[in-house]
Amino acid sequence: AGLNTFYTDNDGINYKASNGFKFPVEWGGNNVEQIVAAADSKQTMYCIVKEWDDSLWQPLYYLYRSVNKGAKWSKIYTFSEGNDHEVVLWSPLGKPFIYALENVDGGTTNTYKIQGTTITKLNSAPALSNYVPLQFKGVIQKNKTRLYVLLASCQLYSSGDLGKNWNYVNTVPNVPVEAVFGVSLIDTNKLILGGIPECYTTVDGGKNLHLVNAWTDYYNDVANKLHSDER
Repeated sequence: AGLNTFYTDNDGINYKASNGFKFPVEWGGNNVEQIVAAADSKQTMYCIVKEWDDSLWQPLYYLYRSVNKGAKWSKIYTFSEGNDHEVVLWSPLGKPFIYALENVDGGTTNTYKIQGTTITKLNSAPALSNYVPLQFKGVIQKNKTRLYVLLASCQLYSSGDLGKNWNYVNTVPNVPVEAVFGVSLIDTNKLILGGIPECYTTVDGGKNLHLVNAWTDYYNDVANKLHSDER
């Protein structure tokens, strides 16, 4: 499980296994973690895969690319980090490129722009965390890009200069289970954040968080309130 992707040419009636992933060893945390697509003429897809490197004797993240809708993948880049969910992709709406964020424990947080087979390191900043999984999203509004990172420990950071500087914004409260978040496709300041048991919205980039409803409200208003396990 998690060692390959599958594609369909007939609306899900049948699925075929993709080709291209090669794992040096059968153990070591091998995993296909994330797939995003760019809005280019080839509908290029990118995939982050964690593989065990038997020469360095540690896991590393690798970037794969497909130009035939996932039927075949080709490895195009090797990151220097291999800890869980510390390399993440984000695909801006309607753009022919994607971004990648790499948090190197004890080192730097690196932002990359990826278009085709060209990988450009845009910026490096002091590492946002050590051994903490992260989520990476953003939005482009009026040609200005706002990037966000949410750590599994619930701290929210933002960057308005493509990762040259990251600013602490807020901490999602009362979410003992790993938080998740979403960013508006058209508004740099609108986010939704939360986990178990609380969910919050914000219209100012996370500075002020507004509780959607208390988790206990669901039981008396099932049709209109979020369940405590809604993520």
